[in-house]
Amino acid sequence: MSAIHLKFYATNNDAEYEALINGLKLALEVGVVNLIVRSDSELVVNQVNGGFQARGPRTELYMRCARRLLGKFSSARLESVPREENSNADALAKTGSQMDSVQLGQIPLGIQEVPSIPQVEARRLRYQAAKYVEYDGVLYKRGFNQPLLRCVDREEGNYILREVHEGICGNHSGGGSLAFKVLRQGYYWPTMREDAFNFVRACDHC
Repeated sequence: MSAIHLKFYATNNDAEYEALINGLKLALEVGVVNLIVRSDSELVVNQVNGGFQARGPRTELYMRCARRLLGKFSSARLESVPREENSNADALAKTGSQMDSVQLGQIPLGIQEVPSIPQVEARRLRYQAAKYVEYDGVLYKRGFNQPLLRCVDREEGNYILREVHEGICGNHSGGGSLAFKVLRQGYYWPTMREDAFNFVRACDHC
């Protein structure tokens, strides 16, 4: 068993991620190959496993860091466990936050001065996040000459490409023109331009 004391401001969610990341690093150090992680933070478990979307650049960085470490094991699984079944971990968390002098001699306590996530990357993500806005649970990207662009995932994006390229409003245009038309229709996803060129290359009519 071990505990850590964070000497920087951290939200509850940050602290849950720090505990996960430090635990993963410790498991790698001792040579663990196959790992099952049990956490009572349903939010963290679902974000790392892809069930929930990370909210904010800081959480995004923590999620990426945890996923990168999990990928270093031959097999690794992150599971959710009810809080009442995780009493030992809760006790360690209280020890780390309070630095209980009675427990310090029995449980290794690490002092962490800075977050596990890189601060330069955090600033870059904050800058990127400023380009987006959320309305009624829907994410939009701020455009320059266009109104807000609704963000879609890659699967929905491919459907939009097919409709614009081959549908009633399509004329089998080139990749760059196709991507521009999709923008004009009010949609956006990060790989849109690349996907548009690949879509045109695969079109038999083109």
